[in-house]
Amino acid sequence: MDEFFYYLDTAIVMWFVVQISYSLLILVLGNVMMEYYEWGTYENAATAYQKTVNSIMGFLIGVGPYMYKKLLKHPWWKRKLYMLGFVLAMFIGSIIFYEVVMGIARKIF
Repeated sequence: MDEFFYYLDTAIVMWFVVQISYSLLILVLGNVMMEYYEWGTYENAATAYQKTVNSIMGFLIGVGPYMYKKLLKHPWWKRKLYMLGFVLAMFIGSIIFYEVVMGIARKIF
């Protein structure tokens, strides 16, 4: 059972690290990372393959690009400030989420 918790722990932490790292890169590099994200996804997904690719990209690194697109209506400096706040909130939220999920998993098993 310890091995299960090790792999669950590792998977959750890795997922959060990828999400936060990509969001931080979007904060620093902005449109460069957004173009890379858009290059890796399909605009109007029609086939099952395209929808699968979009789903995987959205699950792995999709939170940062989603928030950046929402913040495009703001001026450059506000967008960067809001994105910084979002990355910090995501970092704190991920720690809380991790502790709650792992606490529940340990109590159940």
